[in-house]
Amino acid sequence: MKVPATHPRRALGVLSLLGAFLFVVAVSQERGFVAWGFLLVHLFLDGLDGAVARRYHRRTSGRERAHGQLVDVLSDRASEGILFVIPPFFWPWFPLFLVNILLGFLTLKYQRALIFPLRHLFAIIFTLSLLF
Repeated sequence: MKVPATHPRRALGVLSLLGAFLFVVAVSQERGFVAWGFLLVHLFLDGLDGAVARRYHRRTSGRERAHGQLVDVLSDRASEGILFVIPPFFWPWFPLFLVNILLGFLTLKYQRALIFPLRHLFAIIFTLSLLF
Protein backbone atom coordinates (compact mmCIF):
# COMPACT_ATOMS: atom_id res chain seq x y z
CA MET A 1 0.00 0.00 0.00
CA LYS A 2 1.63 3.23 -1.17
CA VAL A 3 1.38 6.12 1.30
CA PRO A 4 0.30 9.38 -0.36
CA ALA A 5 2.51 12.44 0.14
CA THR A 6 -0.14 14.10 2.35
CA HIS A 7 -0.66 11.08 4.60
CA PRO A 8 -0.84 11.86 8.37
CA ARG A 9 2.02 9.44 8.98
CA ARG A 10 4.37 11.75 7.11
CA ALA A 11 3.05 14.80 8.97
CA LEU A 12 3.61 13.15 12.36
CA GLY A 13 7.27 12.55 11.59
CA VAL A 14 7.79 16.13 10.41
CA LEU A 15 5.97 17.56 13.45
CA SER A 16 8.03 15.34 15.75
CA LEU A 17 11.26 16.70 14.24
CA LEU A 18 9.87 20.23 14.58
CA GLY A 19 9.25 19.58 18.28
CA ALA A 20 12.89 18.50 18.70
CA PHE A 21 14.08 21.62 16.89
CA LEU A 22 11.88 23.90 19.02
CA PHE A 23 13.26 22.19 22.12
CA VAL A 24 16.77 23.22 21.05
CA VAL A 25 15.61 26.79 20.38
CA ALA A 26 13.97 27.00 23.82
CA VAL A 27 17.09 25.60 25.54
CA SER A 28 19.28 28.11 23.73
CA GLN A 29 17.05 30.89 25.09
CA GLU A 30 17.24 29.37 28.59
CA ARG A 31 13.52 28.64 28.80
CA GLY A 32 13.68 25.33 30.63
CA PHE A 33 10.00 24.55 31.10
CA VAL A 34 9.10 25.63 27.56
CA ALA A 35 11.87 23.36 26.31
CA TRP A 36 10.50 20.55 28.48
CA GLY A 37 7.07 21.04 26.87
CA PHE A 38 8.55 20.81 23.37
CA LEU A 39 10.49 17.69 24.39
CA LEU A 40 7.27 16.06 25.60
CA VAL A 41 5.48 17.04 22.38
CA HIS A 42 8.36 15.57 20.38
CA LEU A 43 8.27 12.28 22.28
CA PHE A 44 4.47 12.04 22.08
CA LEU A 45 4.41 12.65 18.33
CA ASP A 46 7.28 10.23 17.80
CA GLY A 47 5.39 7.55 19.73
CA LEU A 48 2.23 8.25 17.78
CA ASP A 49 4.19 8.11 14.53
CA GLY A 50 5.58 4.71 15.55
CA ALA A 51 2.12 3.39 16.43
CA VAL A 52 0.70 4.52 13.09
CA ALA A 53 3.70 3.05 11.25
CA ARG A 54 3.23 -0.32 12.97
CA ARG A 55 -0.45 -0.29 12.02
CA TYR A 56 0.35 0.31 8.34
CA HIS A 57 3.36 -2.02 8.51
CA ARG A 58 1.01 -5.00 8.54
CA ARG A 59 -0.63 -3.93 5.27
CA THR A 60 2.43 -3.10 3.18
CA SER A 61 4.58 -5.14 0.85
CA GLY A 62 8.20 -6.05 1.57
CA ARG A 63 9.81 -3.20 -0.40
CA GLU A 64 7.50 -0.51 0.98
CA ARG A 65 7.90 -1.93 4.49
CA ALA A 66 11.70 -1.75 4.20
CA HIS A 67 11.45 1.84 2.96
CA GLY A 68 9.16 2.78 5.85
CA GLN A 69 11.51 1.17 8.34
CA LEU A 70 14.45 3.08 6.87
CA VAL A 71 12.56 6.38 7.08
CA ASP A 72 11.56 5.66 10.69
CA VAL A 73 15.11 4.82 11.78
CA LEU A 74 16.52 7.86 9.96
CA SER A 75 13.96 10.24 11.45
CA ASP A 76 14.62 8.87 14.94
CA ARG A 77 18.37 9.37 14.53
CA ALA A 78 17.79 12.85 13.05
CA SER A 79 15.78 13.88 16.10
CA GLU A 80 18.52 12.53 18.39
CA GLY A 81 21.07 14.46 16.37
CA ILE A 82 19.07 17.63 16.83
CA LEU A 83 18.80 17.06 20.59
CA PHE A 84 22.36 16.00 21.29
CA VAL A 85 24.48 18.27 19.10
CA ILE A 86 23.91 21.41 21.17
CA PRO A 87 26.66 22.20 23.71
CA PRO A 88 24.82 21.66 27.02
CA PHE A 89 23.93 18.10 26.03
CA PHE A 90 26.86 17.15 23.83
CA TRP A 91 28.64 15.11 26.49
CA PRO A 92 27.82 12.22 27.16
CA TRP A 93 24.82 12.13 24.81
CA PHE A 94 26.54 12.61 21.47
CA PRO A 95 28.85 9.55 21.77
CA LEU A 96 25.80 7.48 22.75
CA PHE A 97 24.00 8.92 19.73
CA LEU A 98 26.85 7.68 17.51
CA VAL A 99 26.43 4.20 19.02
CA ASN A 100 22.72 4.44 18.21
CA ILE A 101 23.54 5.23 14.59
CA LEU A 102 25.55 2.02 14.35
CA LEU A 103 22.76 0.11 16.08
CA GLY A 104 20.31 1.65 13.60
CA PHE A 105 22.21 0.04 10.72
CA LEU A 106 22.10 -3.29 12.54
CA THR A 107 18.37 -2.82 13.13
CA LEU A 108 17.81 -2.48 9.39
CA LYS A 109 20.06 -5.42 8.60
CA TYR A 110 18.61 -7.88 11.12
CA GLN A 111 15.02 -6.52 11.23
CA ARG A 112 15.14 -6.23 15.04
CA ALA A 113 15.08 -3.12 17.20
CA LEU A 114 18.58 -2.74 18.64
CA ILE A 115 18.38 0.88 19.75
CA PHE A 116 19.04 2.50 23.13
CA PRO A 117 16.03 4.62 24.24
CA LEU A 118 18.25 7.72 24.50
CA ARG A 119 15.54 10.33 23.99
CA HIS A 120 13.40 8.83 26.74
CA LEU A 121 16.29 8.59 29.17
CA PHE A 122 17.27 12.13 28.21
CA ALA A 123 13.71 13.34 28.91
CA ILE A 124 13.81 11.81 32.39
CA ILE A 125 17.18 13.36 33.22
CA PHE A 126 16.18 16.73 31.74
CA THR A 127 12.97 16.70 33.80
CA LEU A 128 14.88 15.91 36.99
CA SER A 129 17.37 18.70 36.25
CA LEU A 130 14.49 21.18 36.01
CA LEU A 131 12.91 20.01 39.25
CA PHE A 132 16.03 19.78 41.42
